[in-house]
Amino acid sequence: MLLCRSYGNEDLIGASTVELMVRMRREGGGGLDKYCLAVMNRICMNCLTIFKGLAKAACAEAVLSVDKEERGEAGRGMARKMLQRRP
Repeated sequence: MLLCRSYGNEDLIGASTVELMVRMRREGGGGLDKYCLAVMNRICMNCLTIFKGLAKAACAEAVLSVDKEERGEAGRGMARKMLQRRP
């Protein structure tokens, strides 16, 4: 998975990762849900302004809102922080 390698944020963003992670979350990530959330969180933490634009284009708010309510404690925390962070 992407977190296991040392990709830079530019590589993650350039590969339409936010859109892909949102799509995987929406369609049921096949057990990779927590990793999708973690990848989006990493991009958000390091490139907030870019993440917000990509997340808006991918309609990520709905997916993150569900994660904020249904994930385990760590997942809920990540989703909540991504929704609340401002550029």
